[in-house]
Amino acid sequence: MFDHDRMKRSKRRVRVLVERGAKGAMEASLFLAHDERLIDALNDDRKFLPLETVLGKLLLLPKSEITEITPVDRAGKPVGLNADPCKILGVTPDATAEDLRTAYLTLVKALHPDRVRAAGLAEEFIQYATERTQLVTAAYHEITAERERRAKAEAPPA
Repeated sequence: MFDHDRMKRSKRRVRVLVERGAKGAMEASLFLAHDERLIDALNDDRKFLPLETVLGKLLLLPKSEITEITPVDRAGKPVGLNADPCKILGVTPDATAEDLRTAYLTLVKALHPDRVRAAGLAEEFIQYATERTQLVTAAYHEITAERERRAKAEAPPA
């Protein structure tokens, strides 16, 4: 009845950051055939892409909602690119120091590993939360350090 000798279709998991316009961004995994490229999946005849969220929820995302899709590594950084720290924090480059601090604190509070651990989630989620918290902290420090360097360079010599 079943052909057990037939090779199963295997897929590879590709982590992506999906921008959905006004609906915001989400990190998820997309499953592609071993010989399939991300661009092929976006341009095929399907109207939806099957994704798995970082919390394991499976969903069908309409391709029409996708404004940008970027492959990312385990830490959530774009593959082959330097991540924009403003994008990580969800602020504009001209955000005030207070807006920057508020965005940073909000993200760290939401992503903190202790909070994930207290929720009783698996170790992989705690590790993910740790990586994301480190990424958010690094982005915040990068922006503040750059602003301090710029302020020193623009200050008149004493």
